[in-house]
Amino acid sequence: MVCFAILVAVNIWSVESRIGTGVVPLTSATFQSYVSDNEKVLVDFYRPDSLTSDTKMTAELNEALRVLRSDGCKVPLARVNVAREVDLAQRYVPQDVFPQLVWFLHGEPTSYHRSLHTAESIANFVFILNRRSILTAESETDLLDTYNRGIIMQTAKGSPLYKAVEVVAGKFLDRFAVMLLQGKSERLTWHETEKTTATFDGDHTVESVERWVRQQLTRSEEPPSNPAEPGEAVVVVGQTFADLVMNANMDVFLMVYAPWCGYSRRFYPIWDELKLAVSHLAHLRVAQMDGDRNDSPYPEVVSWNAFPTVFFFRAGTTKPWVFHGNRTVPELLKFAQTHSSKPMEFDGIDLEAISEL
Repeated sequence: MVCFAILVAVNIWSVESRIGTGVVPLTSATFQSYVSDNEKVLVDFYRPDSLTSDTKMTAELNEALRVLRSDGCKVPLARVNVAREVDLAQRYVPQDVFPQLVWFLHGEPTSYHRSLHTAESIANFVFILNRRSILTAESETDLLDTYNRGIIMQTAKGSPLYKAVEVVAGKFLDRFAVMLLQGKSERLTWHETEKTTATFDGDHTVESVERWVRQQLTRSEEPPSNPAEPGEAVVVVGQTFADLVMNANMDVFLMVYAPWCGYSRRFYPIWDELKLAVSHLAHLRVAQMDGDRNDSPYPEVVSWNAFPTVFFFRAGTTKPWVFHGNRTVPELLKFAQTHSSKPMEFDGIDLEAISEL
């Protein structure tokens, strides 16, 4: 009995690594081997701001682990003290927001990052990410009996459609579920509580399926029925964001506003002047979107937390530049000129003199 106790003490790291019996502290020396030895790992990157908060978070993680184990889930939980492991923090949480839970798969970080503080939310996060990306359904009602939104897919396993959906589903495990329904026809439909069913009609490729999925997930007004007149800003909504802004074959100057926001209302006349100043430029689209009624379909690339926010997208790119200067027409024009894909000239406006004002 004494020998067994000693063996347990000596091999506690290997036991925890294998079955995840406790929340494992990681350092730069042990990190890579641990996340590589385990297929899936949830790592808590934390900064111990105070003994009280750290003690509370430790208790929540331990309780989450207890819930997971009681349900048969063997995903290990680990922690990294970023005050000590600065290199790991800079590599995996460059946005410097803590605590940050990061899901690792086969030794590599995924896009699943969350700031969660309770055992329930942490355990639910693990349960969602630990499931299979495509489930099996007996009927279409199975989906909404369990989840509030998702996809019903009718196709053969291994088909181009199945493979495309499998890749896309793996990117959105925390957003919706996919269920495979046996049938002779190939069909992909989106189902959501209190929402009209949508049917996919695109190519059976990852890019096409993902674009359709993002449209379903994005809050959006109905697109305007009439196109913008010459000299008017193009009205963008969530459904048209990808086509009109991110996949445009021209530069796009986008203002995201809120109708109720006083700063937005004061900015309207300046934006109107800007539209007139660049109306002669065929390669530049001036656009605007109500950010209170529409979301970005690519929040990992384009997001906002204040109104108005101004973005400039250069043709052929999807990551924008964000305007942070004074909200005047000359400043906006100089910003556009700096990032434009083509030369820009403006009559009667001395952009070089701006820096001297």
